[in-house]
Parts: sequence; structure tokens; C-alpha cells
Amino acid sequence: MRTEHLRYDEVLINYQTAPVVPAPYAYYYTMRITPAEGGGIQLQFDMKYLDREELDEDEIIGEGFTLNDDFSWQGNLPQVWVSELNSILTHSQYVQEAEENELEEFIEVVMTQQGDAESGSPEDKETWAYFLQELMQAIFEAAGRENQFEMEYLRINSQKETSISLNASFVNKTFSIQLDKQPREQMDWKKLEEVMGTVFKAEFMSDQATETRPTHEGTYITTGDGLWYKLGEAVLNPTPKSKVLPQIENLFDKLERRVAV
Repeated sequence: MRTEHLRYDEVLINYQTAPVVPAPYAYYYTMRITPAEGGGIQLQFDMKYLDREELDEDEIIGEGFTLNDDFSWQGNLPQVWVSELNSILTHSQYVQEAEENELEEFIEVVMTQQGDAESGSPEDKETWAYFLQELMQAIFEAAGRENQFEMEYLRINSQKETSISLNASFVNKTFSIQLDKQPREQMDWKKLEEVMGTVFKAEFMSDQATETRPTHEGTYITTGDGLWYKLGEAVLNPTPKSKVLPQIENLFDKLERRVAV
């Protein structure tokens, strides 16, 4: 099978959070991407948080950050990212001067081939923002800054206990599911987007969660932070009229039926 190569000699991506995002959350990063020897991509990533000099130490630490969260990493990502990059670069439309919007992040892409560079801002920022979030997660995972994504959904009633465990590697773009003690089954990567988009619409109350694995009747989720959240107590609908909790239960019911066949 022929190995796909990156369509450009170099791809430079500049990203900055939307102007409305305040410190200590605001940041800027660059990704310099080139073909790697033997396949895959080589990547230089440099990330810097912005405007923190206006805050005192307690404000920064109180928001869950440290006093030095700037981060740089250089390394390789596997072949799957060549295909992902080629696809989004090829299918995107670009504008030379993006219209400024306080609510939108800044994204600039510079593509260089044989010394000639072309640059622009993607018109479809939503698609690019999600793509870059996945790519950044892959970088953090490859650098050992974050673990692979893990989630477990646990349902306990008087009849039985059912566990649905999810695992995703952003480095390799693989997503798998395990029902109770059955063999792990590979899932389509795009299913992960549905899972995360559904579950994380809910409001998670860490002060209502527990560190020990539940044994009492109920439905629970743990998202890799070491805490167990009970639906209806520590996992809540974001608004009184929203129906996120039933959507979460319905999602995992469907996943259970799919792997139980």
C-alpha cells in the first residue's frame, strides 16, 4: 500500500484564543509541521499564555493553573495525521484578511511548497477549531503531558451492575469500548465526538463527586479525573429545561446494545 505524504514542505499554523477570553485562560500557539522521515509528521509546538502579568499569583492558581504553563514540544506524530492534515488543507477555503470578531479565535495557516508560500484564514473556523483541538490533544498525549482519554459509565441496580469503559488515543486516533469484562471493541473515531459532545454538555459538580468506586444503586460517570459523578446529583442538566441527562443515558444505552450483540 502506497504511503501518503504531506502535500506541503511545511505547514505553519498560528492560533490565538478569541479576544473575549480573559487571562489566565487566553493563549497563543504556533505549530510548525513538516514531513517526518519514514512517514508521519514532525511537529514543533510552542504555546504561550497571555496577559497574566495583570493577575496576581492567587488568581492564577485559584483557576487551576500554575505560574508557568507555557509549553514547547518537538516530536513526531504517526501517519494518520498526514491524512488528516491533507484532507482539511485540501478541502478548506481561505480568506486573506479575516473579519475581526470578539467571539472568534484567530487562525492563520501558511502552506509552503518549493519555496512558495500561500497563507490565509480558514473560512470554516468551527471545523478548524475542532481539528486543532484534537491535534493539540495528540501533542499533549505524545509529550506525556496528558494521558489517553478514558471514561467509564457505571449503572447499578438491584439486578446487576453494568460497566461501559471508553478509551481514546489522540496520537493514533483510535477509539475503543469495553462492556463489562468482554473483549474491547474498536469504534469509529467520529463516535468519540458524539460522546464528548453529549456528555460534556452536562454540568459536573466536583464537590458532589466521590473518589471511591460506587457500590450503591444509581448511574455514574468518571472521566479520568479520579472522581465518580452520580447522574442527577453530581452530573446535572445545564438549564432547567434541558434534557442532557436523558441524552447521556440514551447514548450509553445505544453503545451497550451495539457491543452486546
